[in-house]
Amino acid sequence: MKNSKLRILTIVSIIIFTVILTGYNHKIYSKVSAPNVTTTEPLTQSIKMTNIKLLGANVGTPKVPVLMYHSVTADKNNTNELKVSQSTFKAQLNYLKVNHYTTISLDQLYSHMAKHTSLPAKPVVITFDDGYEDNYTLAYPLLKANNQKATVFMIANCINTEGYLTSKQLKIMDKNNFIVESHTNNHDNLSKLSYISQLNTLKNSKAILEKLLSKRVMYVSYPFGAYNKSTANAVHTSVYYLGIGTDNGFSGVTDNYYTINRVYINAFYSMSKFVNRLTVPMK
Repeated sequence: MKNSKLRILTIVSIIIFTVILTGYNHKIYSKVSAPNVTTTEPLTQSIKMTNIKLLGANVGTPKVPVLMYHSVTADKNNTNELKVSQSTFKAQLNYLKVNHYTTISLDQLYSHMAKHTSLPAKPVVITFDDGYEDNYTLAYPLLKANNQKATVFMIANCINTEGYLTSKQLKIMDKNNFIVESHTNNHDNLSKLSYISQLNTLKNSKAILEKLLSKRVMYVSYPFGAYNKSTANAVHTSVYYLGIGTDNGFSGVTDNYYTINRVYINAFYSMSKFVNRLTVPMK
């Protein structure tokens, strides 16, 4: 009888321990999960400036350069530092390929930051802001030829307007590794907007792009790199997983989801300067 009771107590103890351990593990993993998609109000607590690392995670944690471009041009007399010549952009893409850099998507970067999934040895993210037509006519063919990935942050209300990408172009790009994400409705300076106004431009641009592309839009780039103290809450509530800024630096698992750094590429950088920017983040 005593042995029977002891057996029962042992089984009950094991069950209780398993339940407690499962709950504990759930708490650990929930700390690095995607933003809460049911949130409709500002967060009651401030969003932490660093992400919580998984205990015992055994993966590489490289700091990733997120390159920032705007426009590509064939004009040999160009004087605008935001317009990289097509030949220069081609040379930069070829450098990345020959030197074994792997262009990764923002999905891959986010998964690495949130879930500690592994990345290639030399990852790099290529991004374009605004959504100029030359991104399709001049940049896209070069990326496609090299089988390299990029992201374009599109100003939603500029779609199908002069000088900007068309609906058709966006659909083609998005299905071929030039992924389309949000750059707000009207290139809005978020730092000058109220919380409600930020919500409006973030949600509206997301809705426009999602309807056009029949997919989830998960990332937003801040126009001018500007934001204020309520922006992280607005981005989180609008169900964006990353907010991309313009502060110089690389990005990785210890960084805030809503202030991702980038590496600005000036149109007049020499190749040696470009290489330097890939390896040494400026402050």
